[in-house]
Amino acid sequence: MSKIYHISQQWHRWLKTSLGARVLEAESDVISRVFQESHWQHVLLMGVPAQSGLLCPALRSSALMAPWGRQGVQHSTRIDWIESDFSCPLPILSGSLDAVILPHTLEWLEDPQVFFSAVCTLLKPEGELIILGFNPLSTWGLKKNKPRSNVLISPTVIRQWLEEADFDLVKKELLLFSPPFMKKNKWLEWIGRYCCRPLGGVYCVRAKAKVIPLTPISLKWPEESISLSRAPSMSRVHHE
Repeated sequence: MSKIYHISQQWHRWLKTSLGARVLEAESDVISRVFQESHWQHVLLMGVPAQSGLLCPALRSSALMAPWGRQGVQHSTRIDWIESDFSCPLPILSGSLDAVILPHTLEWLEDPQVFFSAVCTLLKPEGELIILGFNPLSTWGLKKNKPRSNVLISPTVIRQWLEEADFDLVKKELLLFSPPFMKKNKWLEWIGRYCCRPLGGVYCVRAKAKVIPLTPISLKWPEESISLSRAPSMSRVHHE
């Protein structure tokens, strides 16, 4: 089996642990707010089956793309399932999606920037890309607190990639301020959001595809064009 299959299986199993459940809970709260603010119809989440709960089943069309089939995995019947090894080109029509969600997906791929560029082509003009990842500056970014297969990508790098792909940053948010060796603490979460934002365990970057304006081209007529009023009348034409 492919390497990505084994890596994604490790990530899926980690999300089933107590630490993984805390990450999913925090990310679900953020994604739910984003859905409430948006009017999307076609949304794709690219990740593993354990993350299917991040999708909103009320959407007209939503799908989960994962590296293996859905056998033995609980899922919503209103969410489509696409099995893919995430190799490029991706099996989705370009310019067909309102939003794509990448929850830590870039962290366990061999060439995340190439995959990122391919994902950007799937979005409609003004379509949105939502990227979640572990913050390297936080305690959640330590090796002992995350899957070994996940290679961290800082939000600064993500922002550079977005600029190169002609995306505008809509919002960057940090969450999960309670360290992994402690239970969730509401007081720490509140303090972190207002006083220690750079130390949040997970970042959520939301960006929108730019719309390239079309500049109309004005036609330039010849300056010495003949006016119809000055054109010779056929009755004045004499034949020699």
